[in-house]
Amino acid sequence: MRVYLQSKDRCYPRNVGSLLIPAASIISALRLGEVIDMSFEVFEKLEAKVQQAIDTITLLQMEIEELKEQNGNLSQQVQHAAGNSEALARENQQLKEEQHVWQDRLRALLGKMEEV
Repeated sequence: MRVYLQSKDRCYPRNVGSLLIPAASIISALRLGEVIDMSFEVFEKLEAKVQQAIDTITLLQMEIEELKEQNGNLSQQVQHAAGNSEALARENQQLKEEQHVWQDRLRALLGKMEEV
């Protein structure tokens, strides 16, 4: 025995004892499955992008640590060079003073030689 289920515009056959799913419901279910599959694909792509961002951030943090270490080493080198520069400036001043002393002695000696 067959009975017919009526929905808005269509009649769907229904066997007694078993239910036939209307075609619109099947199509909706298929579309829902496609939407779910697409959602999983979107989530997988999003997860991959998030993982890539995390990897990039991790690498950048490591690079920052390396640069901080290099910056510290360079700062020490600059301080050492500044200390050397100050020492060389003092030595230069001392040598200039000694040069003036020797020039004065030479002039005095040349002056005495002219007198003789």
